Amino acid sequence: MSLDYFSALVWLDPTVDNDDTPENVPVLETIKILIAEAKKFKSFSSLVHLHALQKFIALQEHYMLNPKVKNPMMRASHACVNQKGTLFCT
Repeated sequence: MSLDYFSALVWLDPTVDNDDTPENVPVLETIKILIAEAKKFKSFSSLVHLHALQKFIALQEHYMLNPKVKNPMMRASHACVNQKGTLFCT
């Protein structure tokens, strides 16, 4: 085997570069950054979606703090679906 073959194997090996792990940034922090970016560009539809997502995650975290709630994700989702005619789930 030639030297070029081994250098190509090292270049194509996906396990060589293991430093590509994503940062552990909380989702709410990421949403806040995206909201700030959407406000800069005055993107109304993106703002509506991001605010709805932010409210959903806050509601889910609220349900997680309650020990009587067994499934906070479903409870938060159900609460958002039941908010007919409103823009955000509360």
